[in-house]
Order: sequence, then C-alpha cells, then structure tokens
Amino acid sequence: MKNIFILYFIAFISIIGFIACEEELDLDLPDTTNQLVVEGWISEGDVPFVYMTKTLPAIGEIRFSEIDSFFVGGAEITVKSEDQTMVLQEYVLDSTVIFYTVSQADLFSGNFFVGEAGKYYDLEINMDEREITGRTKIPNSLPLDSIWYDFRQVGDTDSLARIFVRINDADTLGNFYRFFTQRNDEPEFPGSNSVFDDILINGKSFPSFVERGQNPNDEFDFETFGYFFAGDTVNVRMSAIDEAHYNYWNTYEANAQGGGPFSGITVVDSNLEGEEVIGVWGGYGMQTISTRIIYTDED
Repeated sequence: MKNIFILYFIAFISIIGFIACEEELDLDLPDTTNQLVVEGWISEGDVPFVYMTKTLPAIGEIRFSEIDSFFVGGAEITVKSEDQTMVLQEYVLDSTVIFYTVSQADLFSGNFFVGEAGKYYDLEINMDEREITGRTKIPNSLPLDSIWYDFRQVGDTDSLARIFVRINDADTLGNFYRFFTQRNDEPEFPGSNSVFDDILINGKSFPSFVERGQNPNDEFDFETFGYFFAGDTVNVRMSAIDEAHYNYWNTYEANAQGGGPFSGITVVDSNLEGEEVIGVWGGYGMQTISTRIIYTDED
C-alpha cells in the first residue's frame, strides 16, 4: 500500500508541475494540452509502476474539479529486463487514479520479476497508435553506514530534530542519488531538493543533513518544515539513480521551485522517446536506514 500512497503524491505533483497561473500575459505559446506525462519506475526488489496524465494548458482556465479526468488509461504497457518480459495491468483506484503494475494473476503464478541492481529495464507503451519507449538502469546503491539526530529549539519548541546520515560515495565519478524520508506510518516522500550528484563528493565519506519530505498538500509551517519530532520513527532511503533519471528530477524540481511571474522557466529533461510525451522511466537502487528519535527530557 505504500506505493499507492506514493502514487497519489507524485500524481498530484506531476499535474500541478505543468500548470502556470498567470492568465494576462500575451505570449505565443504552443498548445501542449495533447502531451502525455508519463512517470514510471522500477525499484530494486520491487515490481514496476507506471501512471500517465495529460498536460494542462499553460494559459487559460483550470478547473481543479476536473483534475481526475487527466489520468490516462487504455494503454498496453510492457517492461523488459535483459531476459524477461512483463505485461502490466491497468488498475483504477477510487474511480480516479489510474496506474499500471504487475497483474494479480502474475503475482499469484509467480510470472513476474522485480528490479535488480546492475540491470537495464526497457519500458514500452502503445496507445492511440503511438509508441513510447524508455530505458533505465538500476545502479548499485551506495552504503549508508550510520544515522543520527540533534535537537533544535524553534520558537517555544525545543524538541525538533534534524536527521543526518553518513554517505560513502564510490570512487568512480558519475554517481547520482535521490533521497526519501518516511515518518512513522506516514507515506514516504522525497525532499524538496531530492537529487544530487557526486561532482564535489566523489569517493568521499561525509555526513549529510536530510530534510524531512512532506506532503505538498499539507499546510506549510515555516517553523517545523524539514524537521522531525521527538518520538518519531524515521526511515531514510537513499536511492542510486542513473544520469537520465537524475536529469529529469533535477530539472523538474528546479522548474517547480522557480516561483513568481518573472522567474525563469527550466525545461524538464524527459528521458522518454515518442510523439507528444514528456516524463521519466527510472530505476532506483535501494539503501534504507532507520532510527527512533528519543528526547532525553521526555517523561
């Protein structure tokens, strides 16, 4: 069920990410309403997930009551490893969210595969006489050898905790990472700047602050943003990703955080091939470390 919660989160982010709110600019912009937004991934030890939405117009009236109509179904989707092929099944959640993953029949029969580090995986989508393809690799994950926390007083609260992990980067240049956090039984969320490379840290072992990822639909609190709380159980996942996967999220997050009518626009770097499509097909190496935050002044 954790993956389904992640689908809710990423689906909402994907839709919002391609909305511009300014309606009075006199610009000659191309019509992007027919573009398809694909987000798919396969994690080490897990089955693939794919979902698709339609882009929204850059200028014009947006009715959020109609957002559920932007999820796209009716596609034939296959994922191929180096020696196996799996046909994904379409699922509809709450009559709104459409996604694709391994079928129940294949799960029952064992006719499926999960992601393995070091392997390439090919995505193929056939829909409306269009073919969309993508390729990704699951890199070997980097080791996280320790996790710890300290406390900060913010306002009247002195038990807000910052999480740190020690990262050991490989001694070959060209590694890319994305991190997620999970607080207690909440869904797992990426940080607001969730990706980084090893240009400055190649081959080094170093401590790194880990911002708490939060649901963007939650009310924003400047005092507690990025912090955890005393009593929390925290999981940190640092995933190795390939360069194309990194480029997508790096440009996506830069674009999402631009803000303001006069800010620059970053073109999101899709790694998919096909007509009228943007998005990502990415692999995740898996490395997770956990701790429970204990405040010494607790009763």
